[in-house]
Amino acid sequence: MVLSWDVDKILSMLWHQRRALYAAIAFMYVLALLYMHLATPKYTESLQLVPAPDTTQSSGALGSLSALAGIKLKSGDNADIFDVYLAGLQSHAVSEVLAKNQSLLKRMYTDQWSESEHKWRQPIGLLHPVGWLAKAILGITTDPWTPPSADDVYKFLQDNIDVAQGRDTPVVTVTMKSKDRQFASDFLMALMRDDDQLLRNRALDRANNYIEFLQKEMNSVTVAEYRSALVEHLYDQEKSRMLASASNVTYAAEVFSGPMSSKNPTSPNIIAALLAATVAGLAVGFGLALYLELHGLELVFPRSFRGLKGIKASVLKQRRIPAGEVGELTR
Repeated sequence: MVLSWDVDKILSMLWHQRRALYAAIAFMYVLALLYMHLATPKYTESLQLVPAPDTTQSSGALGSLSALAGIKLKSGDNADIFDVYLAGLQSHAVSEVLAKNQSLLKRMYTDQWSESEHKWRQPIGLLHPVGWLAKAILGITTDPWTPPSADDVYKFLQDNIDVAQGRDTPVVTVTMKSKDRQFASDFLMALMRDDDQLLRNRALDRANNYIEFLQKEMNSVTVAEYRSALVEHLYDQEKSRMLASASNVTYAAEVFSGPMSSKNPTSPNIIAALLAATVAGLAVGFGLALYLELHGLELVFPRSFRGLKGIKASVLKQRRIPAGEVGELTR
């Protein structure tokens, strides 16, 4: 059977079967409201960051030495470090650091921590056996359960942390949705501190290695110009090490504002839910209307049902369709 998708005929069919559209949309609205009632409300926690002030400057003599050697060195712009910092907020490297914080892990995965037994255990609940059975039926392989690890934290960062940077402003907003506003605030601060500390430690290691290398080179270099450049480079690295060692200030980024929590829940979003229900209702209603039209049926709304007998006959009734109209619709 080939349908003739004539706009006029489709509009006429939808008008005749408008009750099917109404019923489908109403049903989807009921599902949306049920979802809004059962879903756990979540709040949005936000934290605004800016690059930490850059207090390093490149050496002029070092630039001369690098030019002689054909090496291009980066300037002391802290924006490069800030970009690495932002990437680290959702990185596996930071996840490995966060995973060592057991008190934070217990708050992240409350369903897997037993306070009475003081140990991690496999989640217990009605949905877990259902999920396991569904995967088994579909042939999806599942790994044995293990306590939360850096891989789990990495997935948590990917799913829950959002980083938004404006085009004309250095301020970056980091957001997280959670049912527990205090946990979200604590987690964002821990994430910021661990990411900053990770970059600080790497900078310290790099500066220490540079200093050790330069000190060895100075013992063998006799050319005055090269030796002077090495001395200035050594001075720069000593200054970098000193600044990275300042534990009372941030290294790559600092808090501009926050953490701030939304006053009202931001998830689930009632407008988005109703919009999705409307689109789904129209799609389902169109399919139902087409089915009823092709089978010569029409949906009616009886004023009352007396018992269960005759419900089908009361809801659906045979509709007389002119032969020409059926032929044009199914041609």
